[in-house]
Amino acid sequence: MMYAKQNTAVEIVLERALISSLDGTTPASSLVIGDITAAIYKGPTRTALTLTGSGQANEITEKSDGYAAIKLTAANTDTLGPMLVSLRDDDVFLAASERIMVMAANVYDSLFGSDKLQVDTREVSGTAQTANDNGADINAILADTNELQGNQSNWLTATGFSTHNAAAVWSVGTRTLTSFGSLVADIATSVWSAVSRTLTAGTKDSEINAIKAKTDRLNFDGDDVKATLDGESVTTDAASRTASKADVSGLATQASVDLIPKKPSKPEF
Repeated sequence: MMYAKQNTAVEIVLERALISSLDGTTPASSLVIGDITAAIYKGPTRTALTLTGSGQANEITEKSDGYAAIKLTAANTDTLGPMLVSLRDDDVFLAASERIMVMAANVYDSLFGSDKLQVDTREVSGTAQTANDNGADINAILADTNELQGNQSNWLTATGFSTHNAAAVWSVGTRTLTSFGSLVADIATSVWSAVSRTLTAGTKDSEINAIKAKTDRLNFDGDDVKATLDGESVTTDAASRTASKADVSGLATQASVDLIPKKPSKPEF
C-alpha cells in the first residue's frame, strides 16, 4: 500500500510489475496507452481514469522490468481514506492494481515530513472543552507567580495579608459579623448533639472558688433549704430594715387615765 496526501498531485509506481498475459511470467513491455483500461475506486465508487502520454495530467510511464509509473492529479486524491488504481489490457498483461491510502495533510506531513501531528483536546473526562489560549493563560500565571520564586522569605509578610496575631484579635472588645450564614445553626447542632462536655480551666476559676468559699459557710437544717446563722453578724441595708418593720399604724397614739379615788384616811378614835 502507498500513501498520498489529500488534494495533492502524486506520482505512484505500481508495487508489482505488469506481467505478460501470454506466459504469465515475462514482464510486459511496449504498452499502448489507448488500449489500457484504467479506473480509480474511492471506497465502493468507481471512476474511469484516462491515461495520457508524456507531460500530461495522468501520464503513464514504463519503467524497467515491467514496472510502470502513473501520475495522479489533486482531483484524483480529493477523498480521504483507501483508494485503488486498477489497470487492464488483457491482450498484453495481467490485471494489475495498486492500493493507496489518502491522508489528511497534517497526518501525512507528520509521518513523512517535518510537521507535527495536531492533537486538540476536545473532551476531558467526557466534558467538551471550549476554545482557549492555554499558552496565554500559562504565561499570565507565570507572570503572577515568578516573583514568589525569588522572595520566599517574605511570604509571611506579603503585602495584603493581615499581620494580626492572636493577642491582637482577643484584645478587641467587639466584632460585627457581616454574615452569619449557617454559623448559628451549625453551632446549635454541634452543642445539642453532644452528650457531655468537659469544662477546661479558664479565667473564671478564681471567681467560682470565691463563691464556693462563701456558700460553704452556710449550714442547712436537715432537708430544710433555709440557711441558719451560727453566731454570724448580719449586715442589713436600709431597704431591708424598712421592709422588716412591724406595721404599727393601727396603734393608738394617746391614752386617758380615769380618776382614782383617794386612799381613805385613817379613822380616828
